[in-house]
Amino acid sequence: FFDPSKPAFGSIEKNALEAWRLYEKAKAGNPEAEQRQHELRTWLTKAAQNGDKKAIEALRQLPK
Repeated sequence: FFDPSKPAFGSIEKNALEAWRLYEKAKAGNPEAEQRQHELRTWLTKAAQNGDKKAIEALRQLPK
């Protein structure tokens, strides 16, 4: 629900860092979580290249 690279759902506000954290937690039992993290980073990178300030800030805070 938090992943900004995925369609909105209800009134839940998107939060890339929270999505990343939840994917990180899920990686132990869910192989799809690592792919979702990759997709999120790719989406954030493209959004940052287009000047999205929230994406730029989120990328700065993600682990390398």
